[in-house]
Amino acid sequence: MAAPIVKHAKGGKLAIANGEFDKDEKEFTQTILNHYFNYSVDIVVPKTKCLPPDIDELCRKQKAYVVHDLPAAAILDPDLIGAFISAGKFYGLSHGTRINYENCLAVLPTGHLILHVTSDTYIQLGLEGKPSWYNRLGQNKYVIDVDLKAAHFVPGRKGYERVLSALSRSGLKFNLLIAWDPSDGDICSSSLRKYFNMKGYQCSEVPIDHSRHRYEKVDIPVLSEIDESCIGSELFEWLGMVANNVYLSEKPDEFVSTYSYNGETEQASCLHYTISGFFTPPFISNLVNKLRCTVMKDQGNHWCSVTVYGFQDTPISWRSYEHGFTVCGDNLYTVVLLPSERYCLYRALGCHSEAP
Repeated sequence: MAAPIVKHAKGGKLAIANGEFDKDEKEFTQTILNHYFNYSVDIVVPKTKCLPPDIDELCRKQKAYVVHDLPAAAILDPDLIGAFISAGKFYGLSHGTRINYENCLAVLPTGHLILHVTSDTYIQLGLEGKPSWYNRLGQNKYVIDVDLKAAHFVPGRKGYERVLSALSRSGLKFNLLIAWDPSDGDICSSSLRKYFNMKGYQCSEVPIDHSRHRYEKVDIPVLSEIDESCIGSELFEWLGMVANNVYLSEKPDEFVSTYSYNGETEQASCLHYTISGFFTPPFISNLVNKLRCTVMKDQGNHWCSVTVYGFQDTPISWRSYEHGFTVCGDNLYTVVLLPSERYCLYRALGCHSEAP
């Protein structure tokens, strides 16, 4: 993969890279798999009327849930750790919490419990942690990282009992978004919902919202190969206009503020498809691969894009890097699939996030 171009603006950071799948596929895939918490996906495909049926089928199979008023201490239940966290990729994220001034929680697929807490809660818990990266911006938050899969983190051991006691005393509760990709393909991911219901918690499925727009006679960028028009931010801005349903065929005007793409364009139809919910990285990876194979090869489209939006108030952006939100909570990436098995990759973060 080519060295990324990183642009810093007052509103955030944008890193742009390009590559070829036969050389850089591993790094490309890791970018997707390390972005753990995703709530919306935008797909833009020029010159097509509808997405292939297998894309809709894939979306219907994605299952995620929300557990209401779950005590933080319940995450330490040996049954949950043994049957789910250690037996697949478990994703958990507190929902409806504000990262800049409230307690937040995340369970990473690596098995780490991340508590992003206020100074008062940090003192109350009495657990070992560190000042948040966010504190350099005038906040007062702390991060506690607990490895739930560590060999020594079991009932009866001092470390486990200390964390369990602290969380139980604190009374911390969250509405927790959860999803699970089991290691055993014969096990259904819906087992996760059954587990929490059996434990007496209210657990409901997260609905997937769909929206579809087809634009006619749109000035679409021509991207036959990786060139300056793709490597720069022009295409990223154009895709942002599509995402916001802005009319894309206006010509420059001396008196009226308009937007037009500066590179080469052609007039054609364009499909914009959006899904919203809670999506795991393997789901996103499968979606991108299906678009890469089906749309790019079978239907002969010259390019398409997938934009994945992370939650604005997640404590984590990529891997274990902290995410912040005061005036801008951007946390997203865009993949542009090009002919000849090439791609462009854009990663955008808010100005108060730790860059990976």
